[in-house]
Amino acid sequence: MKKFLILVGLLSLSLVLGCTGKRVKLEYKVKKGDVLRYKQITTGQIEFKITNRKPKITNIKKETYYIMKIENIDDKGVAQASMTIEEIMEKEKNGEETSEFFDFSNRPILMEITKQGKIEVKNQEECKAIFKELEMPSVVVQFSPILPEKRVRVGSTWTDEGEMTYLFFDLPPIDIKLENKVIGFEKIAGDDCIKILTTQKIAIPIQKGKATWYKAEITIKNFNLSKEFITYFAYDKGRPVKMEGKIVGGEKRIYKRIRKGKEQSWETDVKKELSIVSIEATAEEYKAWKEEVSKREFKKSLYKTEAWRHYKKGEDLYHEGKYDQAIASFRKALEQKPKTPWVIAWIHVELGWAYDKKGLKREAKKEYKYVLKFAETVKEKDERLLRAIRAAQNKLK
Repeated sequence: MKKFLILVGLLSLSLVLGCTGKRVKLEYKVKKGDVLRYKQITTGQIEFKITNRKPKITNIKKETYYIMKIENIDDKGVAQASMTIEEIMEKEKNGEETSEFFDFSNRPILMEITKQGKIEVKNQEECKAIFKELEMPSVVVQFSPILPEKRVRVGSTWTDEGEMTYLFFDLPPIDIKLENKVIGFEKIAGDDCIKILTTQKIAIPIQKGKATWYKAEITIKNFNLSKEFITYFAYDKGRPVKMEGKIVGGEKRIYKRIRKGKEQSWETDVKKELSIVSIEATAEEYKAWKEEVSKREFKKSLYKTEAWRHYKKGEDLYHEGKYDQAIASFRKALEQKPKTPWVIAWIHVELGWAYDKKGLKREAKKEYKYVLKFAETVKEKDERLLRAIRAAQNKLK
């Protein structure tokens, strides 16, 4: 029995030594006309905390298909590729659930990819526009590891250098480093894969720029981000077949802007935690997903409705002192029949404000009284609706 145990022990040791001693050459292997498909599931939470207000938490789940077509390969082995994105985004925010389908199959992201997997986006502005509409995390960065030119084995390490670019803010890019380490070998769906652990930690004390959404100057303080991913790279095929990991980050945003000659400022603390799994998918799996998508009904996000667009335009006009135009815009918002109670309430409140500014007290009073109808059904957690009701009550005193 002892001899058997010793034999098994020696066999196990030889397998470990054989695995750790194995050296492989890592290189992306693609040819003109190849189509690569990846399905990615992202789940997580983003928390926004504005000064003197309760935190607002958004829970998200995204199911995304990335389809990459290799258009050409030059004499240096650099591939010219186009990538399209289609995604289902599900969000839960302040008790409101939304589910949207985004189709960017006709708006490709153009890129070059080296044999080591380094990606350079050629139409950066179009890329930014797409990811803004997808409401992705607020940075663009090299996602998959850049492969070393030398052979690697378990324990091999190397460092990638690159840039991280904000999507939503006009800020300078941040130089980053990603640490890579080979941690083992594994079979995934019949493919011999090498496992690469990629880690990244960033801490930037302060950055200044502009916020396009709020027409404001923005200062970002104490930006931090950590990323840990495992890539399963099928070295015979020459491409990743699976990636999984987590992104955790946080920052403080300080906004300043001038409105009607007065400076306004506010602070927002942002925390995010996302888990991501990406796997290679077949053409059949993608086709089945598209057929399922075509059968589903998606509820459009409040912030992309015509009612919201007219409401926000009315706010801007009101702050500019253009009260007649603001009233017209608020009326157009109501004509779209918004369904969210706090939005309806605030449109009526701000419509009343505009009437007040024009000296139309009777019309303003009518708008405020309409808002009081919500007091019978309002729930304690609906903070925005409660604030609208209080605003109307104060005007009626």
